[in-house]
Amino acid sequence: MGLFGLLIIGFFVSPLGLYFKLSSAFSVDWKEFYWVFTNSSIQAFGSTIGAMTLGLFMAFGIQKTSIRFHSTLKTLCLLPSLLPSLVTILIFLSLLDPFPYGLTGIILVQSFIYSGFFAIIWTDFQNEHLSSLAMVAAGLGASRFFFWRKVFGFSLQGLASSGLLVFLICFTSLSIPLAIGGGKGTTLEVLIFEKVRFSQDWGQAILLSAIQSLIFFGFLFFRNRKPHQSGSTSVENAHRAKKYFSSLFGLIALGVYFFIFFIGLWGTTISGWSQVIQMKDFVGEIIWASLLSLGIGFSFGSLILGFLLFLSSIYDQKFVFLFFRYFNHPSISLVGFLGMSSGIVYHLPWICYLLGSLMIFGPSLLKWNFFELTEKIQPQIRCARSLGASRWFIFKKIVLPQMVQTLAFLSGLGAVWAMGDFAFSKLVFAQNSHLALVIFQLMSSYRIESALFLVNLMLVLMSFVFASFVLAGTFVKNSKQMQNLEY
Repeated sequence: MGLFGLLIIGFFVSPLGLYFKLSSAFSVDWKEFYWVFTNSSIQAFGSTIGAMTLGLFMAFGIQKTSIRFHSTLKTLCLLPSLLPSLVTILIFLSLLDPFPYGLTGIILVQSFIYSGFFAIIWTDFQNEHLSSLAMVAAGLGASRFFFWRKVFGFSLQGLASSGLLVFLICFTSLSIPLAIGGGKGTTLEVLIFEKVRFSQDWGQAILLSAIQSLIFFGFLFFRNRKPHQSGSTSVENAHRAKKYFSSLFGLIALGVYFFIFFIGLWGTTISGWSQVIQMKDFVGEIIWASLLSLGIGFSFGSLILGFLLFLSSIYDQKFVFLFFRYFNHPSISLVGFLGMSSGIVYHLPWICYLLGSLMIFGPSLLKWNFFELTEKIQPQIRCARSLGASRWFIFKKIVLPQMVQTLAFLSGLGAVWAMGDFAFSKLVFAQNSHLALVIFQLMSSYRIESALFLVNLMLVLMSFVFASFVLAGTFVKNSKQMQNLEY
């Protein structure tokens, strides 16, 4: 099993091997690098500040509501960051005319997407770290200003850690700057993409990607330092002291956030439908692209499921889990270049897309409760091993029954991401093969309402694929055979 673990790690780090391929055959245009690095830093920093600011108010809005609504509100806040970025991009293109292409547009869209993500992080930080302090302050009759003046220094570390995470996501983003960056909003990742796809200056693309990876891992070192924890984890405590964590203005900000997202998503559905129907020659392409999107969803979801099942079966390979806990996906452009240099993208584009998507989305999916769940069942595994249980017995009776629903959920989520990707798809496919690429083509030709209608169609297909995996996981979990296997 250790050999298989090494092979899995080798697969995910294989794009990094390109750094040694042309080590002496290229040089960097440092003036160009400085320009795109500045753009990347500005948009990432601006997006982080915007997401932190709006997310902080939204967190106060969540705390203003009853506890029983918190789970639903958190799920809604996550929608923009869970769904493909193409959805939010089209929402803003339909609401803002003219749209501010360039760094301003990138910052605006990314701030909106990640503010909901940040609101959840900040809400959880309040509940986990500040709830007991808030109870004491409430008992002493401390004012809100006095409370925050005293805990601001302590809160800053948690705030900065979450902000750095959002900064890293925005700094390495490709899809949003590629779609709305324009000529003046070229970022480092977009420059790598252009050198791979258009100019085929592969040497500079490799070196630029290496520099970006060094910058990313440098920041990631500070991100992985955990903040000091204090106080008990208690949502109820935080709610009892809600005067410190809640705000009417925050509730208004939360409402505006949802209003913009859903009105922008559904406001032009009828007009978009009428425009699509008028393009009679285009309808056949849409139907075919929709079928291919379903094929991508089920194929990639099954691939992710197999990958997760394999990782679950090597639960004792700590070095594999340690690797994925800290490893982020390689540059999207670099993964595309790997497919080009190996020739697989020209002969087997669908296989290239599935394997490349596994490299890109796999590490991110693992960070969604996979590690927490495997750690939770470790005491049971150690107990079973001490009693002489075999690896297969442990996997069958302990690991699989407790993880099958989570694995099915992550597989469905990965399928959604693969169906909605257009940035990596443009490196792999020569034509508009699936629905996301068709939508991107319509958006590029400024047919925003038609593109938004197809986005809603894509969301229906995504919901079907996602629900299929989740329901399959629930069915397996509740089956009599699985119940008989439970430890």
